[in-house]
Amino acid sequence: MKVRYLAYIAILVTAAVWADTAWSAPTAKPATPPTHAYVVRQGDGGWWKLAHGQGVTLAQLLAANHATTATPLRVGQTIRMPAPIRDAAKHAKHAPKKPVKH
Repeated sequence: MKVRYLAYIAILVTAAVWADTAWSAPTAKPATPPTHAYVVRQGDGGWWKLAHGQGVTLAQLLAANHATTATPLRVGQTIRMPAPIRDAAKHAKHAPKKPVKH
């Protein structure tokens, strides 16, 4: 009888964790700063020059475009431009915080 009861409890716990119910740990998505479309113009330069000219880091710009420094950047190409650093900090300030475990 005890073995059947323990097996039943184990199945319930496994199903609850697998189904991502209240018994499992909540998952929080990281806050991503907003982006907007930007058309590359003559004289924008490469990724680094474009990033610093727009007030974002090279890492932010590359991540927003799923690119590397080896990815070509052409005039007329539409890319995603992340929010400037000062705006991204403001956005992160209002992002939902992770729940505290007790």
